[in-house]
Amino acid sequence: MSTVIEPGATISHYRITALLGAGGMGQVFRATDSRLSRDVAIKILPATTDLSLHQRFTQEARAASALNHPNIVGVYDVGTQDGIPFIVSELVDGESLRGLIQRGPVPRRKLLDLATQIADGIAAAHAAGIVHRDLKPENIMIARDGRAKILDFGLAKTENRNPALNAEDATLAMTQTQPGLILGTVNYMSPEQARGVASDYRSDQFSFGAILYEMVTGNQPFRRETTVQTLSAVLADDPPPIPGDAKMPVPLRWIMDRCLAKEPAQRYGSTIDLYHDLRNLRDHATEMTGLGAAAVAAQAPKRRNMKRVIAIVLPVLTLALGYALSRIMAPDISDVSGYKFTPIATEATYESEPMWSPDSRSMVYAADVKGTNQLFVRSLDSPTPVQITRGTLGCRSPFWHPKEPRIFFLASSDLYSVAIAGGDPERVLQRVSAAAISPDGSALAVLRRDPNKVQSGFVEISSPPGSTPRRYLPAPFTGGFYYGGAQLRFAPDGSKIFFFIEYPKGPPESWLLPWPNEGGRESPARIFTTLPGRVESFSWLPDSKRAIIALSSGDEPGHLWLADTHRGLVRAITTGIGNEVHADISGDGAKVGYAELEEEYDIVDLPFNDDPIRPVIATSRREFSAVWSPASPQFAYVTNRGGSYEIWLKSRQEGWERPIVRRADFKDQVSGSLTGLAFSPDGGRIAYVRSSIGKYNIWISPVSGGSAVRLTEEDATGQFAPTWSPDGNWIAFLQINGTSLKLVKSRVGSREAPTPIDSQLGPLDLSNPRWSPKGDWITVRTEKSFGLVSPDGKTWRALNKEPYQRTAWSPDGLKLYGLRRVEDIEILSSIDLQTGADTVLRKLPTDWYFQEPVDVGQTFSLNPDGKSFMVTAKHTRSDIWMLEGFHK
Repeated sequence: MSTVIEPGATISHYRITALLGAGGMGQVFRATDSRLSRDVAIKILPATTDLSLHQRFTQEARAASALNHPNIVGVYDVGTQDGIPFIVSELVDGESLRGLIQRGPVPRRKLLDLATQIADGIAAAHAAGIVHRDLKPENIMIARDGRAKILDFGLAKTENRNPALNAEDATLAMTQTQPGLILGTVNYMSPEQARGVASDYRSDQFSFGAILYEMVTGNQPFRRETTVQTLSAVLADDPPPIPGDAKMPVPLRWIMDRCLAKEPAQRYGSTIDLYHDLRNLRDHATEMTGLGAAAVAAQAPKRRNMKRVIAIVLPVLTLALGYALSRIMAPDISDVSGYKFTPIATEATYESEPMWSPDSRSMVYAADVKGTNQLFVRSLDSPTPVQITRGTLGCRSPFWHPKEPRIFFLASSDLYSVAIAGGDPERVLQRVSAAAISPDGSALAVLRRDPNKVQSGFVEISSPPGSTPRRYLPAPFTGGFYYGGAQLRFAPDGSKIFFFIEYPKGPPESWLLPWPNEGGRESPARIFTTLPGRVESFSWLPDSKRAIIALSSGDEPGHLWLADTHRGLVRAITTGIGNEVHADISGDGAKVGYAELEEEYDIVDLPFNDDPIRPVIATSRREFSAVWSPASPQFAYVTNRGGSYEIWLKSRQEGWERPIVRRADFKDQVSGSLTGLAFSPDGGRIAYVRSSIGKYNIWISPVSGGSAVRLTEEDATGQFAPTWSPDGNWIAFLQINGTSLKLVKSRVGSREAPTPIDSQLGPLDLSNPRWSPKGDWITVRTEKSFGLVSPDGKTWRALNKEPYQRTAWSPDGLKLYGLRRVEDIEILSSIDLQTGADTVLRKLPTDWYFQEPVDVGQTFSLNPDGKSFMVTAKHTRSDIWMLEGFHK
């Protein structure tokens, strides 16, 4: 392909239509995606032998694609054609912030709105562990609808580079005598960048402060005649005083001063706090009239005095604000005299997910009947429930049609409906992970899975219900990989939809989606960015502003909270050692139905024959992910007996046990979950998956005690299911990046990037890959089949169309064991690799549920006697209650 690109040329399946711009990192074109019939932006790196530019170009794609946020330009695709790399991203129809500033100082209302959006995007990047390091007005686009979009992550998390310096406003990278480089754009770089020393997210805050200053005044705060003079000003000078006619609110000056502090420690400890300060200022801008720069000058004639005042007043304000938030965020249930609790369903089984009928007189809920969840309706006027469904579908997440006598529910990854009088359910839509119906019954909002990608999809609208869905725009997230637990709820006034989603990396996200939103005129709003836990359920109050939410945090019990969706504030309604989930408030706002859940995880022996299942460790705490050591009659397992998750080692013969991995072994001291245990072949080390602040990474610890180390330095979306090679030199595992699920391997101790070993297999499914004792095969589960792949990824052997959910090898590597499901019955089977014969060893009892807290990479360990497996058994009990009087 020629390096000269003209309109009409084709790159992959993108047809070039126009040149949008050019710079040191290549040309940007407008193009048409022929597959999806949409306009996109495509950046093309010019022909060069400078490998650092190729690396930076790739880094930009990786950094931006890891982010899903309405204020960050989304990356759709990345590739190479004829040796020239390209990035395909969202096309923003509008102008750059530079163009807006060039027309003069930005009006206050627009300034506050744009600044808040930019800070929201930066905070999302920082929460994902990504630092931009080159924020400037040229890298911020303003769409025609007023939405700010951050782009160009070419310097994000980049290692040392040495691109050429072209001009003062070009990206500068100059080698220093001390270790490190100056990276960034001169007029917007932070003092630590100017010194060439290590910088973190607070460097972006400084650049943002410089952008704020320019938006207010129209001038760059540190610009001088030469590059050297500009760098000196960044290091030592204060920005020129802001003119008195700028009419800037005093709180905005405080925010700007804090961002432009020369010392990083004097800036914001979290960019989310910066975003919150700007959002509060924007939302209360009308209350700031008259508090302009003139007022600042009157109160503090000299800037030095203002700094002194800020140094005294700001900590006081911070403490006051912290106290106020603590009063709002902390449990405030001292007066429970008006509380009234009424049992609704308390059979000795699983009963959960209650939902009120439109008239607030009945509840529908799901309850276990001989191993299958069925739907029941209980009227407050009757002491007994009525069973609605009786088939083989496992029903969950029911909700009522507001105008018709029907109930919707999810089953087998599809959306169904059934008449309240009973009868056969009807399938409404396929591939649905969450659903909600509008108050007038005219539309269904659904989160539908992409059929071509694992656990990836979009919010779509089916109107009328059952018709072909169309994508909700603008999309609150870009169709990335997500976990279960997604939620959708229409507000009672029909003006918006609450949307909750979880990712393997980063915190969960809560959104308000405007409805109806013809043409995508309004943008979704992110809410609840600082909640003390994840949203287990959400139910609107009649005012369409507040909601009852169930929150859970780590291993702590979940409770009910009253939430204000406008201000993002919450107040606890319940507390204690109970675990309240799946809350729903009645239409009159007077009654809350909820489930009180008890979950236990025990370690059991599962014999090959029909002998009884025997407990190994069964307590009131959680114990799971047990694996036998290959070197001694000992096994390791995860427990939370001490409050936080730890890995313990237990001797089956001698009875002793001791911890081998504890929270104190990690620098961040986060009480993250642990799972996916795997011993090294010599039994001296143990690999495991640890979650920390929304990230899942594989770690390795010596069994005898000592420091824990990460397997790789790559900041992937998630790493799961480690399995060792027989020589102990490699670990294979599942790696998730965005919507991509890959089987990869890493050399232990090398910290090198993982090597893919599944390039010929097509889309994979979540499972627990296991390396054979002979080293010749690794089990792998694709979306279409189950089989074996060679460690180099060149050979594939299909074994069974009915995929094994968990697998384990015999010691000689000639037989493979696994759990699989056939017609809702779980079966323990074995496969003889020489003959290919699949033998059913036993059918598992339907009243046993073999699962761990984390679904991916669940353990399945063959006992030393070769006659049984050690596996985790989950025991669940859930009752439904009604709470009244909580408003007092």
